[in-house]
Amino acid sequence: MIYVPDSVVDTYKRNFFVTTSTCARVMGMSMFGEQFVIEEITDSDEDFFSYIQNGTAMTRYRLGMYKEMDLGSEGIVRMQIVGKNLRELSDSSERAQLEWVAMDALKTPHRFNPMPEDTN
Repeated sequence: MIYVPDSVVDTYKRNFFVTTSTCARVMGMSMFGEQFVIEEITDSDEDFFSYIQNGTAMTRYRLGMYKEMDLGSEGIVRMQIVGKNLRELSDSSERAQLEWVAMDALKTPHRFNPMPEDTN
């Protein structure tokens, strides 16, 4: 699923996706029962990660909030909350409290869908 603010669902479907199956996977944020807000998370990294550990991050943070995170070789990237409790963790022990998307372009030379000239 691709979650976007309700006000741009039709725009995404009309302008960014060409297949019917992909269009059907674009949904509005209102399904989470909260408003999408763009606001920086100002908690320290230590506090932020303690909220993740103790299970309170999902209620403490809202959709649209973002935090600058050090992604190593990618540098400092603003990561935005776009979903809550949507998927199981890779070890199936529990569900991920928060789903994130990068607000900034990554510095990696790798591409998910490279053009033929990019594959060399």
